[in-house]
Amino acid sequence: MFYLCFLLIALGAGGCASVVSLTAVAVWFRKNVGLAMGIMASGFGAGGLIVPLVVFLIDACGWRLTLVILGAVMWLLGIPLSLVVRDRLIR
Repeated sequence: MFYLCFLLIALGAGGCASVVSLTAVAVWFRKNVGLAMGIMASGFGAGGLIVPLVVFLIDACGWRLTLVILGAVMWLLGIPLSLVVRDRLIR
């Protein structure tokens, strides 16, 4: 079950995250698009910095509750941030 959950997370993140993020950055910025995309792409690598936190949560709470916590955090951050993204029609 553990490996299946992480496989689903990896497929979802790998299949959608970069395409959606690059498109949103390209639409959002009119100048210095390359710099903005570089900073955004470095965020994927910087996301590895939360690995110690995830390991701590797995040790403290178990892997099931850790996935629930991480999912809740993503919902709490993702929904408000999605409301900030510009639509392509607004230019």
